[in-house]
Amino acid sequence: MTMPSAMIDQAARSPSPPVRRRIGLLGHGRIGGAVARAVASGRAGAWEVAAILSRGGSGIAGAPHHADPERFFAVPVDLYLECAGPQALARYGAIALERADVWSVSGVALIDDALRARLQIAGERFGHRLRLVAGAAGGLDAVQALALDPELELQVGIVAPERCPSFAASVREAARRLPNGVNLAVAAALAGPGPDRTRVEIIADPDPMNHAIHVQARSALGRFDSQLRPLTDTTRDRHVVAASLLAALRQADQVIWVG
Repeated sequence: MTMPSAMIDQAARSPSPPVRRRIGLLGHGRIGGAVARAVASGRAGAWEVAAILSRGGSGIAGAPHHADPERFFAVPVDLYLECAGPQALARYGAIALERADVWSVSGVALIDDALRARLQIAGERFGHRLRLVAGAAGGLDAVQALALDPELELQVGIVAPERCPSFAASVREAARRLPNGVNLAVAAALAGPGPDRTRVEIIADPDPMNHAIHVQARSALGRFDSQLRPLTDTTRDRHVVAASLLAALRQADQVIWVG
């Protein structure tokens, strides 16, 4: 029996079901845990968590936790999400790049020029890429565009409930003094004129609800200002850095995207 041409045309137009891709998740704390639960609930599109590298905990949605890195990296995946901090990226980044692309929110690790060179070599050798996801810093595409002017001036201001004195310095110096508090400033610096020419001002505030990030870029091509006041509610899995990773996962599934 011959299928009518209208049915053939309709079948040709019918979209194929999305192919599910597998994630290896490094870290299962506030950020990694929120990402894992969102992926398991289907809020990240056609992705699934295949394995989690963490110190402990039970598996979610069939994704086993591994404390042993060797066992974790033996699980085949399409993408690694690094949510465990700069030390994890420094320790496991090159190993991960041997196997798949890596997305990270730990910009501070890339202040180390030698580490960045090793990751570059690993990515080139094995054909994989490291993406630094902006996290709580918005508008880095604008910074990249303005950086085509070699005279770009970039400043990052951070108001945060940190237990440290307020200070102003280059991003490289700030990363040394506050290694867990300036990931987004490093991301902005790498998108722009670099960590030595980018200035950051840290304003410590004892109010845990007063958190703000301000990015200012000035170049011959134009001016850019952005401010984000992130609101975090761990009881409801609301974390802006986790949300940025989920948005990136959803974007990766789209045929037409923005940014």
